[in-house]
Amino acid sequence: MADPRIFLEQQDREGRRVVLDDEGWRHILEEHPEMAHHQAAIMAAVARPDHHDEDPRPDRERFWRERLGPSRWLFAVVDFSESPARVVTAFGRRDDPPDPGERMTITIGNTTFNHATYDERGDVLYLHVGDRQAAADTLGTPEGHAVRYNAGGEVVGLTIINARWLLDRDGKVTITIPERIDVSADVIAPTLTSAA
Repeated sequence: MADPRIFLEQQDREGRRVVLDDEGWRHILEEHPEMAHHQAAIMAAVARPDHHDEDPRPDRERFWRERLGPSRWLFAVVDFSESPARVVTAFGRRDDPPDPGERMTITIGNTTFNHATYDERGDVLYLHVGDRQAAADTLGTPEGHAVRYNAGGEVVGLTIINARWLLDRDGKVTITIPERIDVSADVIAPTLTSAA
């Protein structure tokens, strides 16, 4: 028997089950009433996006579909931390999705991070290697940052606290992972603008 709280169900390109449920649909209608007639379009964007990227929140992904829905782009956010995955919001957008060619890499010590998200309000820079993955362990550094490791002990993520403030004050950010590394402003500063 079907769950009455699920309106629509679809698989994304990777074959993962995604649903539009009562809670997600109520949120969309309350915040974005222009989406009232676009339930099927939301699920089509999830199934066949023109652009797909990660959300700053862990376990969430963004799906973009052009010329579908009430604006130039239909934008949907799916939470994959639950099973089945849920559409948590969707709305029309006129602006283009981020250009994947603009993705920036930054190398700190022996680790190259290829994803950066900067929380300007909190002044926190989140860096990770490859696709986001759950950390097996997280260790704090003497400077107050956090280093995330996979089960094999490899660095998979780094959270830099007070990134902009430290650059403005010291002209560098010092991180111990496990050796002490001074990262100069010219290396780290571009991530604070491109990742925002």
